[in-house]
Amino acid sequence: MCDSISLVAFIDEDMTAEEYDQYQYPSKDRNDKDKSSSDFRLAHGTSPLTGAGFKITPIGMLIPDAGNGRYEFGRIDGYFIEVNVPADIIGHNRQLVNGVPQAARAGVWLLKSWLASNGCTQAGLERISPDNVSLIEVTTTALYEFDSEESAREVLREFRTHTEAILNKKEKNDAESKSNVAYSYPLKPVDPNSKYTYTSYVRKREFLISAYVKELDQPNSFLLPLDDERLEAEMQEVTVRTLRVEVQVHAKWLTDHGLDRISQWENNPEAYKTVFGLLRTTLRLDEKIRTRRLKKTTVPSLKLSPKAKKYLAYHLNGNNVRNHPDISNLDTAGKRNKYYSAIKLKIFDATDGIDLNLPYVVQTQELSPRLSKLLVYPGEFKPADHFAGYVYSRVSVPEAMSTLKDAVLQCAPNSVAPVPIRTICAVPGLQVKPTRLAGLGDPWYLKVKKVNE
Repeated sequence: MCDSISLVAFIDEDMTAEEYDQYQYPSKDRNDKDKSSSDFRLAHGTSPLTGAGFKITPIGMLIPDAGNGRYEFGRIDGYFIEVNVPADIIGHNRQLVNGVPQAARAGVWLLKSWLASNGCTQAGLERISPDNVSLIEVTTTALYEFDSEESAREVLREFRTHTEAILNKKEKNDAESKSNVAYSYPLKPVDPNSKYTYTSYVRKREFLISAYVKELDQPNSFLLPLDDERLEAEMQEVTVRTLRVEVQVHAKWLTDHGLDRISQWENNPEAYKTVFGLLRTTLRLDEKIRTRRLKKTTVPSLKLSPKAKKYLAYHLNGNNVRNHPDISNLDTAGKRNKYYSAIKLKIFDATDGIDLNLPYVVQTQELSPRLSKLLVYPGEFKPADHFAGYVYSRVSVPEAMSTLKDAVLQCAPNSVAPVPIRTICAVPGLQVKPTRLAGLGDPWYLKVKKVNE
């Protein structure tokens, strides 16, 4: 399970043209009446379990001698699916357990529900398998509960200030990009009289980090409230004091790290820790960067050469050491960078963490000294017992997936019960206790015991 996932589910190649035609793979939604173009285009599916939406785009066959280029019409090679899995399977994502294999399988079965409702035959559905899935984007979510909404938002503020300082304000050489990779949206309050709420982002080429505190009644968000009003009120109270930190990894990162197939996440708890590690590395939370001011009177006593002390004093006075004449007057960029790097490392070690790449005022006033202790890898999220059947967890999903599969296997997704207006407990009348037999991503095993048995 994970918050959102994008994948390509390929159709088995081992079929004749006649079989392909018989299977009736749809190239668009049955409600799409646009006949002006035969090109593949985005379709919108609806979860028969919750009414939440998901996206499907057919992809064509590879074009010969065109690398990864594909036709945008004709025979379909597979389908690109984008799913917020908790919303589509349970009805909300306020709490969730990460687990990529089950999330990917859920995406495939939601695709099959759309295919069946758009004319694909049962034999055609059987030619699409989770074994033939390529993961394109995976988002894992870490939840950090605080005593109050104010405390959660204060840590979010620190996250925003820290990321924008350490990534946007560092001194850069001529070869480095000057664009800001850390930013927030919206940049300012939408309404001057309203509370300022935002999401803080760090966008890198191969991944995206985001942090936010979920608001109640967000526009354009999907949420089925819990059918128990007391529990719904408690869930809302917990939600507004929870900091959510998400790491979304893209296709290239997944491929480069051997994690673009479902099987590669099975029995592999280290994969989740590796994804979370991108957060700590990017925010430099393990580097012990100094945030305390250094007294200028301390500089003479440091174990540094006279030149290094001169450069440190130059830095403490608010200057960029790269621009010091001793360095800027070296005749090649290679010599300048090599000399600067050596000095930077020596000063970092001697001062317990002063980084010449960061303006001194930024390092001592804008970095958060406590994020390193707060944003540690949380492991698998364990929902409270009374919430386990109501949130996307090891307890709730097997029953929901069973209902979805039964409907799809009958080629009648509309045969499932009417879409509820509230999230119901996954196992009514049962006290459900999940038993973890192996690592994250393993098949789910449950022990159930009837209440009052």
